[in-house]
Amino acid sequence: MRKSIILLLILFFVLSLSFFACESSDDEDSDDGGYSFLNQTLQGKIDGTSWTYVDGYAFEWSDGSLSISLYDVEGDGDGCSSFDFNSNVSVSFSIDADQTGVTVLSFGNTDSQTVTIYDGEWNNIVTAGAIDIESIGDDEISGSIDATFDANNYVNGNFTVTRCEGF
Repeated sequence: MRKSIILLLILFFVLSLSFFACESSDDEDSDDGGYSFLNQTLQGKIDGTSWTYVDGYAFEWSDGSLSISLYDVEGDGDGCSSFDFNSNVSVSFSIDADQTGVTVLSFGNTDSQTVTIYDGEWNNIVTAGAIDIESIGDDEISGSIDATFDANNYVNGNFTVTRCEGF
């Protein structure tokens, strides 16, 4: 009788472990890389403080890449330089000048794509989430970002920036 009780307890323990080990969560990354673009103005937190996108620019380099910078304030002047924005925080990333569609964030030896969340002191290099460039026009670029560094540094939503000519 005692052996039966011990065997039942062991069986219960093993089944319990199996149940909890196989349980999935909605918080886990899905097959799409774990991103989900929200249909809202780009917003989130930077260094634990609420942040909402207001203005930004895309600077085109001679190598065919675009550097996109997003700010929580409206730019002065033509809005085509970081000096035009009086803000200590920003979100930025680079893409090819003809790259539309979804790009999952990652960091590696070859096909890396990251987003930088600058909190006024540190560059937080984000590798969790994705960028969706919906349109690249002669004057504007539109897209969405879902990027999370940690609970105090993340953004999600839509943006449109001015396309500026570069070097």
